[in-house]
Amino acid sequence: MFGAIRGKRRLVPAVALIAVGFLLTDRGEAGSIGRGAMLSGAGSETAVTDDGTSLSDATGAPAGRVRVMVELVEPAAAVAYGNALKANAGLPRAQARSAAAAAGRAQTAVVRSAQSRFDTDLARLSVRPTDLFRVQKSLNGVALEVNLSQMAELRALPGVKRVIPLYLEHPTNSTSVPFIGTPQVWANTIGLPAGADGSGIRIGIIDSGTDYLHPAFGGPGAAAADYVTERTDTAAFTTAGTALGGSFPTAKVVGGWDFAGDAYTGGAAPPVPDPNPMDCGGHGSHVSGTAAAYGMNADGSTFTGPYDANPSTYSSLLIGPGAAPMADIYALRVFGCSGSTGLTTLAIDWAMDPNGDLDFSDHLDVINMSLGSSFGSAVNATAVSSDNAALAGVIVVASAGNAGDTFFISGAPVPARVSSRRPRPWMAE
Repeated sequence: MFGAIRGKRRLVPAVALIAVGFLLTDRGEAGSIGRGAMLSGAGSETAVTDDGTSLSDATGAPAGRVRVMVELVEPAAAVAYGNALKANAGLPRAQARSAAAAAGRAQTAVVRSAQSRFDTDLARLSVRPTDLFRVQKSLNGVALEVNLSQMAELRALPGVKRVIPLYLEHPTNSTSVPFIGTPQVWANTIGLPAGADGSGIRIGIIDSGTDYLHPAFGGPGAAAADYVTERTDTAAFTTAGTALGGSFPTAKVVGGWDFAGDAYTGGAAPPVPDPNPMDCGGHGSHVSGTAAAYGMNADGSTFTGPYDANPSTYSSLLIGPGAAPMADIYALRVFGCSGSTGLTTLAIDWAMDPNGDLDFSDHLDVINMSLGSSFGSAVNATAVSSDNAALAGVIVVASAGNAGDTFFISGAPVPARVSSRRPRPWMAE
């Protein structure tokens, strides 16, 4: 199932049709730490989470250590961008976005300066933590691996807002495009101002990558030669390739990044990022297909439409269309070939500014995360990042309910606090 934390409201077909609110609490008892709970400094090498997992295991760290996101007090750049949009809602659209872009750039400089000061303070700890990564756009955060015994020292450093366990997240997905009535949206049999098939919408799939060679995404197909040529030309899918055979990016999978690399599992092996987000494992391609596949005919060719409300149009297909078949896909790979991930926040940060120019007006329209950690809360790093991305106008869609029919089991990032707001007048399109 899907829960949605929605930013700007547009006619985005079926990818974010259902918004579900969840009230989650940190239910930690004495000696345990609730999933998503902040670490306040009472660290213990035997600290466990609500479900009995050691905090080290739950974050993919070695015994006696924990991986955390240190959130600093200065707001993330996306917050400044979103607040500027709100403050200038009465201005013409271009002028309001220009003001917001300037605010976002200025706040990025503030965040980087704060993180630099934090680095200086961090060096004074008795044992220097291991740097993992840092983000400035969707969250003002520094990811570290630290001794559990040092948590009080870390939390007491100047400028620290909170220290959040960086819980590993796992892939999840369960949905049905026809079940939610998407063909009726494509054909507009339900009285909308116009039909909607995803045209002009950019969706970031934060997952295990996307198989851009698959016919469902307009690729050449499953012939071994296609993959052998691509693998050779892209050095085993680690580079973008050349004109000889490198297909990425494509007309459908128009961008993305691999933050993980094949060997990354969320544990000891470090991430090895590269520019080619080819899928490894299949989950990301399945999710990308649910969101925006063209579909595939019984003969293995790409389905090219029409996208109408007639069930017989799709009855002969080997793979049906996704919810928004004409949308562009950005493959943001955070999983290796197996295991879990602690890199989701990095992908959310990327989605805020795909070209890296610090002007967030080109943020992706939608990010989809069919992943999570059970018993999440609104202070998980991915939930806070999702809040800030939604504030800047990104529609954030995340899975919920895949872990079972149990109260409070909905995982982060679903418990983020931001709900949909009425659109600004200049956002109407």
